[in-house]
Amino acid sequence: MVHKRKSNSLSTVSANPVGGDASSPTTRRAKAAGRSITVKDIAAEVGVSITTVSNVLLGKEGTYSPETGEKVKECARRLGYRRNNLARSLVRQRSQTLGVLLEERFNFSHPENQYFVGVLQGFLQEAARRRYQVKIVMQANPPSDEIISAVDDASIDGLAAVVLSPDNALFGWFDHARLPVVLVGCETRSPKASSVDVDDYESLGELIEQAWSLGHRRFALVTGENEHGALSERERAFSAHVGGRRLDGGAPLVLRCDMEGHKADEILRELAKLSAAKRPTILVCANDLIAVSIVRQASAHGLRVPEDFSVTGFDGFAVGDWCTPRLATVRQPLSRIGAKAAEILIESLENPGAAPIQHAVLPGRLLLRESLAAPSGASA
Repeated sequence: MVHKRKSNSLSTVSANPVGGDASSPTTRRAKAAGRSITVKDIAAEVGVSITTVSNVLLGKEGTYSPETGEKVKECARRLGYRRNNLARSLVRQRSQTLGVLLEERFNFSHPENQYFVGVLQGFLQEAARRRYQVKIVMQANPPSDEIISAVDDASIDGLAAVVLSPDNALFGWFDHARLPVVLVGCETRSPKASSVDVDDYESLGELIEQAWSLGHRRFALVTGENEHGALSERERAFSAHVGGRRLDGGAPLVLRCDMEGHKADEILRELAKLSAAKRPTILVCANDLIAVSIVRQASAHGLRVPEDFSVTGFDGFAVGDWCTPRLATVRQPLSRIGAKAAEILIESLENPGAAPIQHAVLPGRLLLRESLAAPSGASA
């Protein structure tokens, strides 16, 4: 894993358009009083209730006629109305801000961390669509008092924690948190937190079924050496989906590598010693970085992909497009995962009595590419 990048940053949703008509009596009165245009001013100008103006400006369709909506919006533009989020937050006792917690060990420029960029994109888009701001907090482990204060100082209404380490000390705090929490891609669960993740088990099962239909009967799993939550689940899925089949040459191999594939050379050296009759016809890699490392280094050991064995990955990162042959893999719906996390938080805030703890599991998408082919001599 790559480290560093420690910062707190804030992404905001833009307010209503600016502009204004200095000649308007309403505008002149507001300026004379030293204040901004308010919902009350617009209501008086248009001749409707304050509630109607609020409904129009908040986009609550169905509570007003189209004609009234256009009049209110035109008046707001003409007078230069700006929504006062601070005042609105004080009235509602909410900050209209969602928090995203990331561990500082992640570096957004690293290929593996396309996961976080994709998830954040979906989260930010859904938050902006629902008129929420987003506060991003980078956390050291163990967390300092400042970090706990940053997520428990009433500056956010809900928190999404993205791929926290199983030993993260905040898991104990989540169990008693005053605000709703959604765990994204986390192995550890909390009885008081919702969660969103990809369906590792079924997605890998679909990939193995596809390989079986092509005629593969000698499987090997290449996975990480550490106890990463996602990789552990993918190893469990591999054992379940391959273990019950009639394989050639006995039980499938399980080969250990580092998460980023730096030890792919050692694995390939051992595979090159095996005869074609004993070598696995497919290497099912637990992530794309391991798979791409094997594809790129295979030729140095006199091995060809997919002629000597097929290689598959899991994640759907861009690195799979950059190797030759292109990597067959399972693509995670990263933007949808992020959007779902924001949706769960917002639902729990806006409908507190009707939004129980949710555990959303989203399907991956199989990408069939050139690194997966029928094994030599297969009749399928």
